[in-house]
Amino acid sequence: ALNLGNLAVEVFAIRGTSPTDIWAATDVGLQHWDGSAWTLAPLADTRIRFLDANAPDDVWVAGEAKSDVGTGVIAHWNGTAWTQKRTPEEIYNSIASSSADDVWLVVADGELRHFDGVAWSSATTVGQRPNGTTAISGIHSIDANPVVAVSTLRKIGRSHARPPVT
Repeated sequence: ALNLGNLAVEVFAIRGTSPTDIWAATDVGLQHWDGSAWTLAPLADTRIRFLDANAPDDVWVAGEAKSDVGTGVIAHWNGTAWTQKRTPEEIYNSIASSSADDVWLVVADGELRHFDGVAWSSATTVGQRPNGTTAISGIHSIDANPVVAVSTLRKIGRSHARPPVT
């Protein structure tokens, strides 16, 4: 929990570039620490779950729209203003960046997306799905190479009730 005055909030992700530049995705919104106080970032109608910060003018966040279930939100802070992109029917598992033109996004269906500073592109889909669904649960990027991803395999199956043996 993070203590914001008299309010304790749940923290989903926290990143910082220095003791005077810390970002926290919380249940009451995206918070920024400037070394003396926490302030709420002006990202209306968003529930941020994942973030990455490279510099005071290079912060990336991913989450979902509060008012539109199933709509993903990606936003970038350039030190002055936020730019947002809404993506219908996409939920995100993680975001990682090494710079403003090297950003990796994990879509819940296992697809990796890459932003090169100009456009988003599909990088790859992880795993086969004959008996289950593969989902990348985390990603980390230190610089343009390498990018490290963690994946889990969840089997989807049916429970078959059997009559008791007598």
